[in-house]
Amino acid sequence: MVNQIPNVQINSDYLLSKFAPNIAMGREFYLRSKESQENVSAGADTKENQAANIEKPERNRKKGGLVITIGTSALVAGFGVLFLMRGLPKNFGRNLEKLKKFFETKLEKSKISGIDSFNSFYIYSIRKLNSFIEKAQSLNNFTSLKDILFKRLMDKTKLTSKIHKSISNVFEKISRKTVTKSYKKTAGKFENMYRSFDKLDELILKENPEEIVMFGGKSYTKKELVELAKQQRAAVRNSVNDFVSEKEMDKRYKYIKDSTSTLYEKFWDDSFTDFWTRKNRFQRKEMWQTFIPNEMISSDKKILAEEVSALRNKISYTNADRQNVMLEHVKTLENLLSPKDKEGFKIIKKLEWFLKNPDGLTAANKDAFLNTLKVLEERPLQEGLSEAVQANQLKLKQTHVKALEELAQRQNGGDLQEMLSIYETLAPYEVSLIKSNVTKAVKSFDKSLNLETVEFFDKVRDLQLGSAPTDVLSILASAGVIAYGLSVAKNKDERASVIFKSGIPIVGAIATSLICTAKLISAGKSLVIGAVSGAILNKLGVAADNLRKNHTND
Repeated sequence: MVNQIPNVQINSDYLLSKFAPNIAMGREFYLRSKESQENVSAGADTKENQAANIEKPERNRKKGGLVITIGTSALVAGFGVLFLMRGLPKNFGRNLEKLKKFFETKLEKSKISGIDSFNSFYIYSIRKLNSFIEKAQSLNNFTSLKDILFKRLMDKTKLTSKIHKSISNVFEKISRKTVTKSYKKTAGKFENMYRSFDKLDELILKENPEEIVMFGGKSYTKKELVELAKQQRAAVRNSVNDFVSEKEMDKRYKYIKDSTSTLYEKFWDDSFTDFWTRKNRFQRKEMWQTFIPNEMISSDKKILAEEVSALRNKISYTNADRQNVMLEHVKTLENLLSPKDKEGFKIIKKLEWFLKNPDGLTAANKDAFLNTLKVLEERPLQEGLSEAVQANQLKLKQTHVKALEELAQRQNGGDLQEMLSIYETLAPYEVSLIKSNVTKAVKSFDKSLNLETVEFFDKVRDLQLGSAPTDVLSILASAGVIAYGLSVAKNKDERASVIFKSGIPIVGAIATSLICTAKLISAGKSLVIGAVSGAILNKLGVAADNLRKNHTND
């Protein structure tokens, strides 16, 4: 049977032309057999499949858009609440101080060079920064009041009060453990230093231990000098081990807790007692220029800092240490001068020159420094002050001048410096190779001291005011957005993708950031670490979600 008809040209007016489009268009026309009809049907199915395949990526894009939207919203909510709950970062004021110092240095150099093109800008910037630094710290007052208000709300029931207290205790334990870990690391660096000097002792005594050596104007045998150095080292070991012992750390911890124990009630009561009168704190200048909770414990912090500083200076006290302390005293004296006292500021610059020059305050220029200091002491105070303020400032000036005189006379270093001077006499080259171990140990000790007496003290202060539970609200905020995303997801597959790709990474990122702050890491670093951990968790979440999909498809 023939099923093909030859190609025929048909006039468009032909009665059946509209029913035979293939013929009308000059193409071959096939009579459809059963097989050809099945092929046509298959073609129709293929078109339907293609349409379905077009819709599938569209659905995937929609699902991916949901994950991205929920993830972004949760991230903004979590870190946004965290930022609002914390207030200003601790390093904010320090960075502004560095910027102010930069402008002060530029202004000083400009005056020396005689080129004053930017002097007006420097002076304006310094003045505005001073004003802003004062007022910026006061914003933390309202952060603390917010924390206290939340704590008072949580204290309404036993359950919520217990939750609030538990969260604060967890954060405090993490912070305290960080301090303990830091001191253990420091103790390890000191032990490494001790071992390096024990080996040096063996090297020195290996040859002619009875050889006579002059030290400090007296004659000693090598063996005697090594024994003297060992005694200095033993004194350092005893001081460090005693300071980092559990007993002494508990003692300092109790001191910090006692110093901050009344902050919660005192700050709240002082802020809202006689609220509608002029006695109220909101109507006082200090509320808008200082961080009041910090001012309340400043004297206790100073006492602890001085106690710790005395021990640190006994262990290690270099000329650089002395000069840094002296520069702080000089800076305080500068602040006591009248702004119009140009001669007084010249004297300040001269004192700073003695302390900042490469040789430091040597025996040769000590007398010149003390004479210059005496001239500064005679400069007048600021005008227009009350008698009580003038008396207080005069007493303050005398205190700092006396401290500078005592520091200028002090030449002896700490136990480590005396030990090093012995080894520099016995084996100058060999000791230079291991001197870095001393520097590393002392730097680690300074870091640990700052962590405990400044960072941890401030953390306990904030925790006593109720900061930790309000920080946790950032996790709840992001979790709430994720929960909403799960509720609007169309199916189980979409909900799983939201959890893997957004939920776990974002909640994990914010939780990591909070743990970092509990470990006394600065706010900036903790946010960076949180973001990095979130990115890693996101990658893992995407991989887990793809694995889940492949397993489901199989």
